[in-house]
Amino acid sequence: MFGSEESLPKLSNKKLIMSYKEEHPDWIAPSDFSLDELEKLGFKDISWHNDGCPFFENEKHGLNLHVDYPQELSDLPRDPHIRYHLFRYDYDIETKEYDQSGWEADLLISSNSFADIIKAIKEKIA
Repeated sequence: MFGSEESLPKLSNKKLIMSYKEEHPDWIAPSDFSLDELEKLGFKDISWHNDGCPFFENEKHGLNLHVDYPQELSDLPRDPHIRYHLFRYDYDIETKEYDQSGWEADLLISSNSFADIIKAIKEKIA
C-alpha cells in the first residue's frame, strides 16, 4: 500500500530519522566533506528528499549547512556553483531559541572549501 518497509524512514524513540544516504542516494559528497567532523561540532543529518540537497543542522547554535550536489546534478540555480552554504536562523528573544520553524535564516558563508565552513562554524559556536 505505501511501498516496501525498506523505503520508509526509520523511527527512533518515536522520532523520524532521516539520512542523506536514504533521502539523497545519488548525492556525491565533496572529497573534503566529513560527516564525523560535523557531528563532533554538534550537527545532525536532517536531510529530506523534498529538499534540493542534503542538510545538516546544529540546533543549539541555530546553524544549518546545505551541501549541494555537483554542478551537473544540482537542481539549485547558482552561478557560480558553490557546494557549501552555512546559514544561521533568527534568534527569538522571547523563547530564547533559534527559530527553525521556517526559512528565515541569514547566509553566513558559501564556499567550495569544507575547511572554510568548519572555520566559520567554530567561530560561531565559540
